[in-house]
Amino acid sequence: MTDKTTYTRILESGKQEFLKKGFRDASLRTIVKNAGVTTGAFYGYFKGKRELFEALVDEPVMYLKDRYEEHQKTFDESNPNEKTSAMEDYTTDHMMWYIKYIYEHFDAFKLIINDCEGSGYEDYIDQLMEIEYKYTMRFFESMKDVGKPVQEADTKLMNSMNYAFFHALFEIVRRDMTQEEAEVYTRDLSRFFYAGWKEIMGL
Repeated sequence: MTDKTTYTRILESGKQEFLKKGFRDASLRTIVKNAGVTTGAFYGYFKGKRELFEALVDEPVMYLKDRYEEHQKTFDESNPNEKTSAMEDYTTDHMMWYIKYIYEHFDAFKLIINDCEGSGYEDYIDQLMEIEYKYTMRFFESMKDVGKPVQEADTKLMNSMNYAFFHALFEIVRRDMTQEEAEVYTRDLSRFFYAGWKEIMGL
């Protein structure tokens, strides 16, 4: 058995155990047994259960977060006089990219969304909310700078709406929607929240 095969077997065994029981209740003993390796062999690749979980999720979920911030930054740096008219299409187009990416790495996002308590990724949605809040505030400022003031939402309301949006978005993972179902669902979700924000900001 090659090192690569051993590593792959441990990853697959870990993924199945985490999906079944969540991070906290997953058994390292079961992971090792189902991978067909010794505990010593496991520790040759990973320091423990947490590092194994990280190997399964870190690259795809952090890449999505980085792309989300990149898209927000690009919109922030766009022509402020065109932002209000371009906002809905820009947001929807990028949401479709996120959906495609999530479904290309569905198990990783399922691990994060369903039960990652104790893994170090519990605040993943909070990180996305912080990015959204940061660039929403920058949007308000950019509108003021070009003489197009918009009604700023109360901070508590903004946080509540962002919380509601991201948790509603990741229902596609919690409910195991097909990608086609998720695309329709997400388009409707984006339209719903855009209409709400448009009303609140007086656009």
